[in-house]
Amino acid sequence: MKRLLFIFVCLLSITFNACQEATPYSEYVTINEDKVIPFNLEDNITTQPKYSDIYKDVSYILLDNRDEALFSDACSLLFTDQEELIVLDRIGNKILRFDANGLFLNTIGIRGRAENEYLEARNICYDEYNRWVLINDNYKQCILCYTLNGEYVKKIPIGHYINGFCVLDKNYLVCYVDYWHEKNNSARKNNLTVIDHKGNVVNTYFRNKKDFESSDAYVFLSDGQDAFFFPPQSTTLFRLQMDEAIPYCFMQYEPHIDAIHQDSDKISLPLYTVNCRNNYICQIGLNEEILWGSLRKEGRYYDFFVNRKKGQPFLFFQRKDLVNDMLGKVSKQIVCHGYKGSHYNLLYPENFQEVLDTRLLVSTDENKLIERCAKNKNYIIQKCNLK
Repeated sequence: MKRLLFIFVCLLSITFNACQEATPYSEYVTINEDKVIPFNLEDNITTQPKYSDIYKDVSYILLDNRDEALFSDACSLLFTDQEELIVLDRIGNKILRFDANGLFLNTIGIRGRAENEYLEARNICYDEYNRWVLINDNYKQCILCYTLNGEYVKKIPIGHYINGFCVLDKNYLVCYVDYWHEKNNSARKNNLTVIDHKGNVVNTYFRNKKDFESSDAYVFLSDGQDAFFFPPQSTTLFRLQMDEAIPYCFMQYEPHIDAIHQDSDKISLPLYTVNCRNNYICQIGLNEEILWGSLRKEGRYYDFFVNRKKGQPFLFFQRKDLVNDMLGKVSKQIVCHGYKGSHYNLLYPENFQEVLDTRLLVSTDENKLIERCAKNKNYIIQKCNLK
């Protein structure tokens, strides 16, 4: 009798798994197109916008020149609710913390194999609920939590490689699980995984079995009220909840994307989750009224601004066309969307030396500022406050 019962349970399990695998892609991602706000970027492009059209003021923060404060490659910048700067230096494999005036405060964690150390800091995130800095280590397949002072708090086990994550609320995180190393297609499961602080999987959703081998954009954003996500090489913004990804805004390049996009089971992908090849969102930011972001389109970079209530763009421009007519006259790509409506650009001292060499007409005070920045050993942060 026990043997028959065992065989019955096995057959039931096989049938259940087979049904799961046969489930059409469209049943994993439900797209209500009536609630998605599309806009065609080509119809909204602005030529040669000015800083003064966007920002009310610009200032510069000279980062600390001490040896322990220097870094090589800032692949990620975060600003806390106290406007402190957290820098992930991927080449140096270290995380540094600066105050709002650029003074170096401390490093966060160290590289190593111990329980409280990381082997590779792949991504960082700021948890404003607990005031922690979270570090994703894909070698250890975990997220390490530290206080702002750099003290180790705990480890959250993941058990997979992840290509991005953000804080969903005080007790939960949402991660984009990467299955590129899974040769067996049946092992690929839902990409978005909600976990608690013990690493327990609370929910999984947003199944996307399409391979994005050349993708480098897994963009998450959390502002304490909402969490947002751009899938890899996609131009649809999704608002994240515990059990679903709700499409919020779709950035359209053409009337309709062709039907050749399919997942690995030859099932057509929904319109708003297709692979857009060389077009994808690199960064996003928001405040109470405005959503803004940076977009890569066929090798060129664009910035866009959208009214959150209306869901319509009011400014979209190619980054190289942005004219700086404000303090310092130094332009650079936006590398960080800061806290509550500020843009932060990471500049080299050489950028200011170029301004001095071009002999642009600036005021005496501006000239002194530019000379100070040009002599700085460390990076300079350009802070631009939105109107």
